[in-house]
Amino acid sequence: YLEAHGTGTAVGDPAEAQAIGDALGCQRAADSPLPIGSIKSNLGHLEAASGVAGLVKALHCLQHRIIPATIGIETVNPTIDLAALNIEIVTEPRSLDAQSELTVGVNSFGFGGANAHVILQTPADQRQSASLIDPMAMIPLLLTTRTHEALPPLAAAYAQLLEAPP
Repeated sequence: YLEAHGTGTAVGDPAEAQAIGDALGCQRAADSPLPIGSIKSNLGHLEAASGVAGLVKALHCLQHRIIPATIGIETVNPTIDLAALNIEIVTEPRSLDAQSELTVGVNSFGFGGANAHVILQTPADQRQSASLIDPMAMIPLLLTTRTHEALPPLAAAYAQLLEAPP
């Protein structure tokens, strides 16, 4: 699955779809188009936070093994040839295989033309036991300190807290 930026613009969406199709969709079997979607259909455009929203959706896909629907699409931009690019917009929730390794990409643009792409995969220790996934194991924790030396003790304190929460 690929979580696209999905600008909703006449120029942006075809350019992004073309890049996704060229790089990923056309590398797949013809009978297995790359499913794509965008969280913006559910939340709107969150400006600078849109990439984070896409990342959260991607983590949701891995954790729950379902792709939420991209909603509100009545007509696809006619300049996007989904079949030729071997991509498919997910317009209904789609279950993912409970046992297979999953790969989810997130594509997002920032202000001024910056582009970021993140690739997430099912954690190795959870690929064989998808039904036993601990939801808390999928949440990233960002830690910052003023000095490099202060980071290990802070990480250790959080690890201890998370192992035996109050």
